[in-house]
This record gives sequence, C-alpha cells and structure tokens, in this order.
Amino acid sequence: AAHLRHRQRRREELRRVYAELEDRIAERTADLTGQIAALERTKAILRETRDAAVQAGKLATLGQMSAGVSHELSQPLAALHTFADNAQALLARGRYDDVAENLQMISELIDRTGRIVRQLKSFARQEAATPQPVSVASAIDHALMMLEPRRRELQAMFHVEPCGDLQLLAEAGRLEQVLVNLLRNGLDAMHGQTAPQLHVRAWAEGAMAHIAVRDHGPGLSADAQRRLFEPFYTTKPAGEGLGLGLAISLTIVESYGGALNAHNMADGGAEFVLSLPRASDA
Repeated sequence: AAHLRHRQRRREELRRVYAELEDRIAERTADLTGQIAALERTKAILRETRDAAVQAGKLATLGQMSAGVSHELSQPLAALHTFADNAQALLARGRYDDVAENLQMISELIDRTGRIVRQLKSFARQEAATPQPVSVASAIDHALMMLEPRRRELQAMFHVEPCGDLQLLAEAGRLEQVLVNLLRNGLDAMHGQTAPQLHVRAWAEGAMAHIAVRDHGPGLSADAQRRLFEPFYTTKPAGEGLGLGLAISLTIVESYGGALNAHNMADGGAEFVLSLPRASDA
C-alpha cells in the first residue's frame, strides 16, 4: 500500500511539473509571438521610411535637373513650331516634296520629345520593391539621356564601354536613380574643366555585376572618403545639393544585396563602383 501511495505521489508530481512546463512554454511562445510581431512592424516602418527617402531623392534629383530638362524640351518644341509654319508656307506654294520632308522632321521631333517625357515619368514613378532582371546597357543609356542637358552645358564627353547583354537584379527606375547620382557627381567634380571626360564601364565577376563611373576631377579628400555616404554630407557649395544622393544610393544598392564603393585613381580623379547580383545567378 505504501508503494502504491508513493507511485501515486510521483505521478501527481510529474503531472504538476508537466503542467508548469506547458504554462511556461505557452508564456514563452506568446512572448516570442509578440516580439516577432513587433519586429515585423518595425521592419515595415523601416521599409516605408526607406522607400519614402528613395522617392524623395528621385524628386530632389529631378528638381536639380529641372532647368536643363526644361531647356531640353524647349528646343524640339521650338523646332516643331518652325517646321509647322514652314509646312504651311510650302503647302501654299505647292512645294509638296518639301512639305513631306517637313512633316517627317516634325514626326522625328515628336518621337524625341516623347522619349524625354517618358523617361522623366519612368524615373519619377514610385516602384514596388520587386527586383527583376534589368539590362545594364539600357539603364546606362537612360541615365545618360537624363543627364544630356548637363553634359551639353559643361561640354563634357561620356565614354561608355559596351557591356553586351549583361543583366543584374534590381528595379530599373532605382538603378537609374543611382547611376544618375553617380554620373552627375562625376560631372560636378569636373566643373570648370575644358572638355571634361567621364568614363563608364560594366563587367561581370562571378555572381556579381559591376558598373564603374570614373571622373577626372580632383579626387576624394581623406575626409570625403571617410564620410562619403553620410546623410547630409556634401562637398558642393550651399544650394547645390543636400548631401543625400550617395546616402540614398547606398540604401538602394544594399537593399538588393549589393555594394557601393569609391576610390581615387592613381592618375587622378575618382571612381565609384556599383556592385549588384547578376540576374543569371539569381
């Protein structure tokens, strides 16, 4: 009888221990669930904040480029007006071959203006965070088109090495935003030079694709190299930039698992290298 009572006490003790253990597990699970939910909310807030900063950076870039863009659009619009007037005068004189030639020029100018407007709209559009294969050559071409007014103003030359069908994982608009920032910074670094030259090249290396933008300016000071990607750090005169371009560019690149680095060249100038995963190795 004593043995049975002992076994009964052991069973009751085990049941109590199991009950306590289950309660602790339930409490811990609830605690972890709450922590996970809080972490997800924090991550969502960070994503929203990052996306808002990226979009603000796009609009700030467009604001800086607005005068050049306005000039870029005013030229074909003025030409359209001239060709339309000419076509009317030629039509009145019965010079139909010349009228046809004028209409062809009008059509080409409309295409050119449309390309500029489409590129601006694409650049300004807020995109969902869905990385996909992006053509490097196309992204470089679009970024160069955005900066054509600034290039012409400085009488600069762009040297772009062919990169074939190289693709990387990103979003086209955001990749172009980074490239516009790097190219514009390169042009600004050579302000005042006669016929400044900017070099762009891209290549694949293992699972990564790299795009390098190289200028022939004064290079990066030790302080600039140390603080280059800090928000609001800028070497430009007051009113010519908030110092957010590179900080936002780094945020974009890192969100795709990439990197952004800069170094001085041995023969002068600086080179920025953007690295992102290759699409073929997704």
